[in-house]
Amino acid sequence: MAEQDTEELAGRGSGPAEDLEAADRDADTLSDQPVDGTVVACDTGTGGGTAPGNLEVTVTDSNTNQPIANAKVSIQGPQSKTGTTDASGKVTFSGLKPGAYTIKAEAASYSTENGTATVASGKTATVKIPLTPITVAIAFDQPVGCPGHLLKVTATGTPGGGTFAWELTGANLALVDGSGAAATTGATLNVLGFLANDNTGEILELNGTLKVTYTFTNGQTATDTKDVKIHGIKFDVTNTTINKSDTLVTETTTTVTIGRRATATMSTNPSVKIKLDASCPRKTDCAKNHRAGCMQTVGTDAFEIRFTDSKTAVTVPLPLRDNLNSTQTKPFYDEPKQFTGDNDTQTVHHEDSPGITNVVTTDPRPGAPAPPPVQNRRLRYITRRMGFTVWLVVQNIEWSVRDLGKSFAYQGNFDWSMGITVNMDFTKTAGSQANPTHSTPTVPAAFSNGKGGGSPTMADPSYNAAANDPANQSFGAAPTI
Repeated sequence: MAEQDTEELAGRGSGPAEDLEAADRDADTLSDQPVDGTVVACDTGTGGGTAPGNLEVTVTDSNTNQPIANAKVSIQGPQSKTGTTDASGKVTFSGLKPGAYTIKAEAASYSTENGTATVASGKTATVKIPLTPITVAIAFDQPVGCPGHLLKVTATGTPGGGTFAWELTGANLALVDGSGAAATTGATLNVLGFLANDNTGEILELNGTLKVTYTFTNGQTATDTKDVKIHGIKFDVTNTTINKSDTLVTETTTTVTIGRRATATMSTNPSVKIKLDASCPRKTDCAKNHRAGCMQTVGTDAFEIRFTDSKTAVTVPLPLRDNLNSTQTKPFYDEPKQFTGDNDTQTVHHEDSPGITNVVTTDPRPGAPAPPPVQNRRLRYITRRMGFTVWLVVQNIEWSVRDLGKSFAYQGNFDWSMGITVNMDFTKTAGSQANPTHSTPTVPAAFSNGKGGGSPTMADPSYNAAANDPANQSFGAAPTI
């Protein structure tokens, strides 16, 4: 395609002598081919002077050497012109004033490149300008991501020096930087995702589409798109039987204790086997990112010690997280068991025996409101009733740092309770006044599947901390009984 602005050629001879001279000059015409970054001037048969010349520009792909059609070519020098290449990648500017020209070539999805040429009077200068295609490619550090673990993705743009903008579609997937903060720019990011099914206990496979747009310094862009997958995990749960034993009342001449028999009031030992998807690329490390354990929440609680003319009570705000003691990894009841590899099985032991120890049979407090004689300060009854919900869970350790509440895959659940009111019969001999002497807890035969209808309480304080807080304890006079 010719340039947008043309001028008539001038200065060519028209007589016989001039024709002969032109023929001689034509014999000396240069036949060199254009070379990248160089200009070859071809004699058109016109003598020196101020006769116009021509400039032919060829634009090619630097990788394939194929011509680029519809490239925009601009020249500046003694004259300024703009043209567009044809199907052969060429554009010719005719009738140019002699002199030095700078050339700028640009095309969609290509780099912008510059060149120079000198147009001589009556001659045609040719120049070839290769453009580098703008490309971008996404690469994953692993072919498949693991639940809760950063899947590193890197985009490489060519030529270098541009910027990257990312998009991710797919439920429960996020783009984050190395610290886990949301991000959508930069050459390297991470895909992160985790979702558990509360009914089945499995960790679900997640799928999405990742797109990056690379913008080169000239404003031209390229894109790449890749599918992304976070593999799933299944679990086999066995030994879900729940055992129970009576709450026992033991008595001396001066104290009463509510506690367990030889075995715990409630106990269970479920086993959990982890089964990673076959596509998992890092099976040992992925398995170690999960641990099994139980959580227990206190839903109901009644705790009262009644003397003849006074009462002690503990009233805590419910529900509360329960734990064996203060050393456990929160929010587990007892220390969880970490998996060691694919198909590893961990057994989770969970037991509890609520009670109260060494309640004295005579109110010992100096400030007790009961007047003499001693029988006005006698122990009359003890009430201890509690209701619980237990969840067997598998926790994704890395995801727990990001979102504790959603880091659990619920394998099973059950409710249980215990309760007893011990009355003191002072018509009997000291040491045998408590009645009843035992109580049977309400415990189901086995776990139910999944999470069930409730949710565990995970925040502080724990039940033990709340019950020992003086703000939740009351002491005082009560109507005489």
